[in-house]
Amino acid sequence: MTKTVTWSVIGVVVVLAAVFAGRLDLGETIPESPLIGRTAADLDLPYLEASGTAPLFDGEADVTVVSFWASWCPPCRAEQPELVAAADALGPDGVRFLAIDSRDTTGAAVSFLDTYGRSEYQDVVVDDDNLASIEFGVWGLPETFFIDGSGTIVGKVSGGIDFITVLDLVEQVRSGESIGERSTGEVYQDR
Repeated sequence: MTKTVTWSVIGVVVVLAAVFAGRLDLGETIPESPLIGRTAADLDLPYLEASGTAPLFDGEADVTVVSFWASWCPPCRAEQPELVAAADALGPDGVRFLAIDSRDTTGAAVSFLDTYGRSEYQDVVVDDDNLASIEFGVWGLPETFFIDGSGTIVGKVSGGIDFITVLDLVEQVRSGESIGERSTGEVYQDR
């Protein structure tokens, strides 16, 4: 009888542990970026709609805003007009915007930009081999990184970002602050 009770207790503990772990939703937790404070990778990515490549960090801007997005990502749709407005406002003032299309098709990405906007101050590139996503440790989309004028990654925002937040964070970077990490909502890991 003791063996039956022991196995029953073990069974109950295993079931409770599984239920508890499921409620924690550990698979959806966005891990902290180990990149804050490190130098951005030296990568050149192909333009989406033009020939040639763009460097991840060009050394000319005092702040670089790197956004990872895809046409199938719902928060990216709300975010793109905000990033376009920020690029139009800050681009002439030394802020570079690099939009990296991730895990997408060219046609869907171009259609996305036709619908949600473009800025002449926003370089749109593709990450076909996921090298940039791997280098930045992108967990889901959208994710936006801020790089200071020396090439150091000083901040990350997981989830959609708006115009005012971009302005505030760029000003903090210009002031020499490390903005760390923030989460603004859902990120999507795949279509």
